[in-house]
Amino acid sequence: QKGYLINPSFVVTNIDFFAIIKHAPGIPKFFDKDGIEKSKLLYDYIDNSQGFYNNQIVEKYRSRTNIVFSVCDSPILSDNFAKTAENYGIIGVKGHVQDTTRKCRISIYNSINIEEIKTLILFMEDFKNKPIANL
Repeated sequence: QKGYLINPSFVVTNIDFFAIIKHAPGIPKFFDKDGIEKSKLLYDYIDNSQGFYNNQIVEKYRSRTNIVFSVCDSPILSDNFAKTAENYGIIGVKGHVQDTTRKCRISIYNSINIEEIKTLILFMEDFKNKPIANL
């Protein structure tokens, strides 16, 4: 007999929960404002990195939750960035295998707070300032 990986009542319960949350005063606005603030902070850093980090997506089409970029438009430097980030405990940075233009991806869902974004930016700045020979 086949079993379910997830109890079907779990799905119904969560759908009801999210329906309630969606209409709760202030909660959707908080997450929307928080997502905008976090993504703006990271995009602003990338856009002002003098071309070291590159995001080629037109601003109005940019995601608030998955920020993709390359390092100096170099697959080698982008891979090195992802490996170095992992060594610092920043996981999941390597972009999708089929994405040949943007080799890094930062996912900033609701569980990631603004302080973690600031820490990420400090890491990115440190990485940017290392001599290329040391990367």
